Amino acid sequence: MKYTGERYLTNLDSPETSYEHWHRYLYSTLFCKDKIVLDAACGEGYGSYLLSEYSKKVVAIDIDHDVIKFASRKYMNNNLEFIVGNVNNIPIKGKNIFDLIVSFETIEHINEKNQITLLTEVKRLLKPGGVLIISTPNKSLYTDVLKNKNRFHVKEFYLSEFSDFLRKYFKNVKVMGQKIYSSSYIWDKDKDHGDFVEFELTYKNNRFLPSKNEKKNLYAIAVCSDGKLDKIQHSLLVDTSDRLTNVRDECIAKLHNEISKMETHYAAQLFIDTGKGTSEEQSIIKEISGKEKELEFDVASYEGIEALRFDPLNDMVRLKLEEIVIIDDKNKEHRVLEYTSNYSYRRDKDYTYETNDPIISFKIKGIDNANKIIIRLKYLLLGDEAKTYILTKKNEEISKRLDEFRLKEAVLRERDSIINMLNNKVYESEPHYVAQLFIDTGKGMSESQSIIKEVSGQEEEFEFDISEYSGIERLRFDPVNDYLRLWLKECIVVDGKGMKHRIKEYQTNGFSEKESYYWFETNDPAIYLDVRGINNPRKIIFQLKYVLLGDEAKTYILTKKNEEISKRLDEFRLKEAELQEKDLTIADLNKEISTKEAELQERDSTIEAVNKEISTKEAELQERDSTIEALNKEISTKEAELQKKDSIIAILNEEKRQQLIKLESLQRQLETERLLKEKVLNSKSWKFTAPLRWIYNKVKKIKGNVDLK
Repeated sequence: MKYTGERYLTNLDSPETSYEHWHRYLYSTLFCKDKIVLDAACGEGYGSYLLSEYSKKVVAIDIDHDVIKFASRKYMNNNLEFIVGNVNNIPIKGKNIFDLIVSFETIEHINEKNQITLLTEVKRLLKPGGVLIISTPNKSLYTDVLKNKNRFHVKEFYLSEFSDFLRKYFKNVKVMGQKIYSSSYIWDKDKDHGDFVEFELTYKNNRFLPSKNEKKNLYAIAVCSDGKLDKIQHSLLVDTSDRLTNVRDECIAKLHNEISKMETHYAAQLFIDTGKGTSEEQSIIKEISGKEKELEFDVASYEGIEALRFDPLNDMVRLKLEEIVIIDDKNKEHRVLEYTSNYSYRRDKDYTYETNDPIISFKIKGIDNANKIIIRLKYLLLGDEAKTYILTKKNEEISKRLDEFRLKEAVLRERDSIINMLNNKVYESEPHYVAQLFIDTGKGMSESQSIIKEVSGQEEEFEFDISEYSGIERLRFDPVNDYLRLWLKECIVVDGKGMKHRIKEYQTNGFSEKESYYWFETNDPAIYLDVRGINNPRKIIFQLKYVLLGDEAKTYILTKKNEEISKRLDEFRLKEAELQEKDLTIADLNKEISTKEAELQERDSTIEAVNKEISTKEAELQERDSTIEALNKEISTKEAELQKKDSIIAILNEEKRQQLIKLESLQRQLETERLLKEKVLNSKSWKFTAPLRWIYNKVKKIKGNVDLK
């Protein structure tokens, strides 16, 4: 398992950290014999396994799936169970289950609200009279005095604050201190351990003196219960391997070795080339102990010498080269007048080398048998002195060039600022990249409501457990604490029912590219997500790939900007050319405009005369319109009268139509009667009764009545 600084690992070679963590669990074994124990935030699992060796049963929980997976494989015992769980919502049903609950260096990693929830969960699961052992750093010493800024800590406690907090939940609370001190231990060799008397010693005014009650609490360890607490024992942890002292001795030895290596031993070296090139095997070394030197190298044993290479020092150097003399086998001197060198500065015979491998090379011409090489020189500055001189020379050059640069404009000043920034970067340490998720529950974003994950590779899948937060409205994901270009493959939110929701819309302070690529021109990149439409989000997963980080991303951004500037400059130049072309025709256009203006003035005069004529015609038309309006009124009156007559005619026509209908009805009736009469007259009965009708008519006539016919 990889060490991130958040959890202790047993393979970590840090005696102080190991003493602190192991001592807490070893001390807890005094309370767990044949008990049922819960280890809340068990980490790597070494402590849970230790407790299981003394307990009836141990349940260990941790929020990290990978940690629980690792612990389950490494630490196996029949009475030991590892489960994934959050200390704010412990996944164990029921009440009053455990005799002992331990939680070491956990409570400071959660916010104030969740600290309350943790103690509530402890009270739910602890049996009546059960014991809680809990530890946390003492903020006054750990943070305020020692200036430890632990990025994983959310809410730390002062001692009195820690005690008051625990007393809200337990009747009996005993707070003890923990810190590593150097000690001398006197014990009974016939007993494993026993009672001991404590003495204190302190170093003041260049001597040791007895002291009393001067121990400082770096950590607070509290034993809490609603039941009676028996006498709480003090505890001493003894490292029988004495690893802390051994590590100190190893560090001292390493430092001595480094100091020894740093001590400067100056030497000059002559390389002899006999046609096969230069090598260490064919070289002569001379130790340099003073500044004025005449170095003599015996080369009589080498045959066929073609060239020589003289390294005057194994460090930076400033020297005055008086002469190089070759003495042949007849003791004749030959002065070397031509040679090459890798010097940085030269003034006459004064050479300065800005390298710890200075070289002077020369060939042997016309000398058959060289016996000796004599080099007369004076070492002016060696090593650091030469470096200082070179820096001074450089500063003088820089000052001179700066005077010239000050005359130039903003482009060169910007370049200088970039150069200074890059120079500062040389002395900075390797970047430490982290990703951070901020949770907004309606009160905005804050460090106290955030989760940090270390960025360890290019392709990452970050899984953030946000189940402890309720009422989440928005999330802000900072993928890294530097400039960045990334590919965001997908973002998934898992709700309380385990359903996955893929987020497809983001808001960022960066720039999007094709296929979900983003780049950020800031060292505080942010991606905002609105999750108000998701019921009870419990987990969020980001799958992404870091394409470029830090300086590489800055270089990419600068390249993008330069490309954009070049593109805009090309567009500007094109427009400028178009404008220049247009400017050439403006004069011709102005002449044409002047001609057109004269024509327009003449046309305006004509239009003015026409307008006057139109005004006269309009007056005549207005008079004619008045006459027409009067005639229209008269016509309207006549039309009203005609409409009235038409109404009367319509009424008369309707009456006539009714009369005609009645007349047609009477005609039909008369025709019916005529036909009936004709039928009767033609009948036999009518013929037989003719005499009787005659007599009747006569009688009627006599009486003055009308004939029936």
